Amino acid sequence: MPRPTVALCWYSRSRYSDILSIMADKERLPASFDEWRNDAMRLERQVEGRYDVRRVPLNPDEFLEWCREASVSPDAFARDRYANEGASRSSTAIAVSSRVPTRGALMAA
Repeated sequence: MPRPTVALCWYSRSRYSDILSIMADKERLPASFDEWRNDAMRLERQVEGRYDVRRVPLNPDEFLEWCREASVSPDAFARDRYANEGASRSSTAIAVSSRVPTRGALMAA
């Protein structure tokens, strides 16, 4: 039986400051790429035994356009939805959860 998929928005170092600048809830994201990446890798390790983890790259320009088309604010809700849609497009598995690392949102080890 296939495992469910967890979709995670995945950011690039070169665009992280651009990503922060467009987010309505940028205070929920770590200030530095390195801090975000450490949190994201920790979350990925926590769930990878139970789920297939799908990294969905987030290009800030494409994400803003997607938000406009979906009539949503560029925030955690939109990032979750964007990641789920991206995982669904790239796989036959169903994306059942998306937990974008935000301050205080990591699961307990």
